[in-house]
Amino acid sequence: MRNIKNLNIFAAALLVALAASTADAAQRQTRANQGTLDVIALQTYVEGRNETYGVKPAQPIPVNAGERVRIHLVGTAIINGNGVERRMPARFSVVAGKGQIDIVQSGPDWALVQVNSRGNGIAQLGYEVNSNEYEMKGGLREGRITLEIGGGQESAPGSLGNGNGSVDRTRWDRSRELTEQLYRSILGTSPQGDAAQRDLEHIYEMGAIGVRDVALALANDVESRYDRLPQNDAVDVLGNLYRGLLRRDGSDDRFWDQDPGFRANVDTLRRQGYERIVQIIVDAPEFRSANDLNAFGSLAGLNNETSWRSRSSRYAIRQY
Repeated sequence: MRNIKNLNIFAAALLVALAASTADAAQRQTRANQGTLDVIALQTYVEGRNETYGVKPAQPIPVNAGERVRIHLVGTAIINGNGVERRMPARFSVVAGKGQIDIVQSGPDWALVQVNSRGNGIAQLGYEVNSNEYEMKGGLREGRITLEIGGGQESAPGSLGNGNGSVDRTRWDRSRELTEQLYRSILGTSPQGDAAQRDLEHIYEMGAIGVRDVALALANDVESRYDRLPQNDAVDVLGNLYRGLLRRDGSDDRFWDQDPGFRANVDTLRRQGYERIVQIIVDAPEFRSANDLNAFGSLAGLNNETSWRSRSSRYAIRQY
């Protein structure tokens, strides 16, 4: 009797195991039929860098104070038995080190992060994958991305110049003033870090063309801040741009009451966005005249370069 009882227990356990295995197989088949992919790992990469950084276990992303980095979230999905990279749609937020970093813009699978803190420290982005297309185990669906502030590569300090000879000090100072004007007027902050250094160098090399390029790049960086502005807020934003970029004196009320073009531009800002209104301003003859740009041409032998922000610094001096 005891043997029969043990046999019955064994048979019951075997049936439970077979049922679990069948259920697991059915679940995998259901996910496959629904187009759901198993994701076994997450990593991040930073535009302009070759490295990737693991999320779990965490590999901190090295950054410098003042740097602006676009961080993408990428998963390794199993397709036909092979690991294939897929960009992961997610929501991002600052969860540690508030004030040290800010998210200035975000997309389906990325966040553009401004590093504010000087010196060393740790800050973290939170992420939450917001697509049902992926089956994610081990707590991968949400978590943290760590940034190690002070861990990035610094350019070596040195004299004002490059490998091809000395730099025109007057032109360099002029370019620095224009860079600071664009940052303060468009972003509301002072230029800092590698991105600002490259913007300065682009203006130095390309003159008025570079000024326009940098202005539009900065406006694009913060475009999402100015979506669907109420009219009063749009008036405040445009008034600051008029005073900062066109060097006009006067209050917002004065601009509104005395300048029909200002009222039209408020409407353009609300309907077409921040980058568009900045483009209208920097393309205006008044902008070139107010900032003495008509004779600020590009250096001989240099062509306009749309990828100036992703290149290495060309000059030994560290301005920011």
